[in-house]
Amino acid sequence: MNRKEFGSLLKQAFQSWNEDKATRLAAALSFYAVFAIAPVLIIAVAVAGQVLGPVQVQAQLMNQLTAIIGPQGADLIQSMLENARKPTDSLVASILALATLILGAAGAFGQLQDALNTIWEVRARTGSAIRRLLAEKFLSFLMVMGLGLVLLASLIASTALSALNTPIGSPTTSTTDILGIINLFVSFGVIALVFAVILKVIPDVHIRWRDVWPGALLTAVLFTLGKYAIGLYLAHSSVGSAYGAAGSLVIILLWIYYSAQIFLLGAEFTKMYARRSGSPVRPTLQAQAVTAEARAQEGMASPTQPPDDASI
Repeated sequence: MNRKEFGSLLKQAFQSWNEDKATRLAAALSFYAVFAIAPVLIIAVAVAGQVLGPVQVQAQLMNQLTAIIGPQGADLIQSMLENARKPTDSLVASILALATLILGAAGAFGQLQDALNTIWEVRARTGSAIRRLLAEKFLSFLMVMGLGLVLLASLIASTALSALNTPIGSPTTSTTDILGIINLFVSFGVIALVFAVILKVIPDVHIRWRDVWPGALLTAVLFTLGKYAIGLYLAHSSVGSAYGAAGSLVIILLWIYYSAQIFLLGAEFTKMYARRSGSPVRPTLQAQAVTAEARAQEGMASPTQPPDDASI
């Protein structure tokens, strides 16, 4: 794929991103993701804490979050984690708290799958296959939780590299630069892997791995650049203070919202790349293609047609 073809695919992806109302999909995903932060991070910190210790893992996690979304948003997430861990004297309250965490995470996963299905122009079937559909959703949900742990593995790698960067004595400038580059590539590789698995497994379509990787790599590049740009803006702007006590929550919502739009643009690019390469992308047995009439009822354009020189 040369530069001209890449530019054409990116233009088509942005057009499809706009037709699919990606800003609306990202807004819904952001709402559900807020409720999924606590359960995902609790599990991730608990597992990683078995290796590095929970105190060190959470401290490193907070440092990373502070650098990305600022101290106000990081403090809110830390408070969410502490409150979610607090024991309760009432069994009923404990059960309700656990159910809330599980439903919050499941809701975020469901919205993520719906958003990707919208992009791929399919929807889940209902009826006799409902039990199998629920089983697959549950397995995919577990995979998403596992991806959260993979992301945290990047955090562990960063911690290990930081430890190597502070040996007895002062490290040389060249050593610091080399470790910084290694840390950057490790983080980028983990992010690309996570996006590739999500784009391959979560939507209700059959898609080949070789069609997933270009979109995953593009998404990883945009996400890596965008998260720091967005984080820098949120950390040094007064957008949070304008909302008073709710400012911390607004900052987190905005960061997730813009990150979700970047991810959805990557999903659109994956779709366009698969169509340009002529790959047979078909709905799974538990899904069906969305008609033009159904999309029109939801305020979307008709299904995007593949280029003239390729077919689905």
